[in-house]
Amino acid sequence: MKRFKKLLQNREFQTVMLSIAVCMMFLAIPIGIIFFSSLNAEERYKEEQKQAEKKREKIIFESEVKAFNERSKGTK
Repeated sequence: MKRFKKLLQNREFQTVMLSIAVCMMFLAIPIGIIFFSSLNAEERYKEEQKQAEKKREKIIFESEVKAFNERSKGTK
């Protein structure tokens, strides 16, 4: 324990540890940005898939309505 306390009081050790901490902090920022942007991209992808499915269903429904109207015109 004495060696550890003595090491903590060493000026060179403090400088090295501070520089390591600063480097880790600067690395953490872009890593966090990349991580959270990938989460947002996944959510956007899922939302786009839902929107595309709704559009497909709307197109199918409209084509069915159009076909029904065409058939009903033919019977009149």
